[in-house]
Amino acid sequence: MLDNSLANQHSRIDDIEVLSPEEGIKLSFDAIVIMSFYVKEMRRQLTDLGVPENSIFHFYNLQGLVYRKEIKRPIHYYGELKKL
Repeated sequence: MLDNSLANQHSRIDDIEVLSPEEGIKLSFDAIVIMSFYVKEMRRQLTDLGVPENSIFHFYNLQGLVYRKEIKRPIHYYGELKKL
């Protein structure tokens, strides 16, 4: 999980460590899902950090992620799916 807030970084949410975007993009990933309505700002920040545009998705538009043929790993959902 990534967060710009220094107060949230290196804490844990649902037993997942919260990292800064700069730290998070250094990890292996297939896609990043933005779970916020600040999607334009977050997308710009991620692309400025070198994340390819076609690897960034907003939670309102996940069909492009779900149907990507190149994804090799299973999709993991955290929390209650009903709330997502």
